[in-house]
Amino acid sequence: MDLAQHCGWWLPYRHVVIASEKPEVIHLESNRLHCDGGPAIRYRDGWSIWALNGVRVSKEIAETPAEKLPVQYWLDEQNVEVRGEIEKKIGTERILAELDGHIIDQEVISIGGRDLPYRLEEIKLKNGDRRRLLVMENATTSETHKEWVPLRHPEDDKPIDTARAALSWQLNDWPADKLHEIDYIT
Repeated sequence: MDLAQHCGWWLPYRHVVIASEKPEVIHLESNRLHCDGGPAIRYRDGWSIWALNGVRVSKEIAETPAEKLPVQYWLDEQNVEVRGEIEKKIGTERILAELDGHIIDQEVISIGGRDLPYRLEEIKLKNGDRRRLLVMENATTSETHKEWVPLRHPEDDKPIDTARAALSWQLNDWPADKLHEIDYIT
């Protein structure tokens, strides 16, 4: 316990212990490494780790202000967690606006006795690929949620081209014609 109070990470071996100094700066949010605008961990020698909501990201992603972060970073990112943090930072609305997003379907669907608006939006990427986004209202909290959905169902290759089909896919293939039977969606 004494060692843990006076140093950072340490690794004990049979005849030697490797110990590092304590970080100079540690930023946490909800017990996860997080710092929008700088390193989440920085040591006195300058070595740093950048993270948003517990996800390690590059220095450029963490330190670039949201309004100056190019949407191209989101398009190019292969890691799903990092791409999600980029999207949180710059906003889905900006992605849709800069990539000419448009509504392809919208419908009011009854869930738990409440009529809720759903819409399916689509963006076309420069390489010709398309991505779709289901925009929905949480029946319990009335917050707006957005979730990317595939163009086609992975199991049967049927197109997901309506808000109802996208919601059905999002609810683990609950039958689209029986959505009204759901008590509520959390």
